[in-house]
Amino acid sequence: NQIGLATGIVDEIFHDGYAAKRMEIGAVIAAAPAENVRRERPEAGDIVILDPPSGRGPYVKRVIATEGQYVDINFETGKVYVGADLSNMTELSEPYTNGPTNLKYDIEFPVYVKEGHIFVLGDNRNNSTDSRSPDVGFVDERCVLGKVVVRLRPFTVFA
Repeated sequence: NQIGLATGIVDEIFHDGYAAKRMEIGAVIAAAPAENVRRERPEAGDIVILDPPSGRGPYVKRVIATEGQYVDINFETGKVYVGADLSNMTELSEPYTNGPTNLKYDIEFPVYVKEGHIFVLGDNRNNSTDSRSPDVGFVDERCVLGKVVVRLRPFTVFA
């Protein structure tokens, strides 16, 4: 049986450089272009599609922190902390990851997210190129192509 969806347009986007990691091959997601997103800025917890200036995208990543926030990662315990100041950091509850955050790149923590930028992490933390890597780093909000609004496939995981 097939399930049909009423849509205005459906485009398939394929990028040779994309390697399926946490979101497996065959997953179908729906996203709204940035100009159609009602809220103007990404928020923590959003899953966004971004194209960083390095040209090594597009990437699908989760927003962990927005401008004016600090991010700290304890790579021994794999815990991620976010807060408005270093004396008041909150450990993130991250049931969506497939394990603790142990992979470290060249960026030293804690870090501060400057104005107009976001800090993103992939849900597959130990096999993800994200804001911990200089290839992505802090993402200028203008590089956000859209927000993932629904995951359509596989049918066993509808989110």
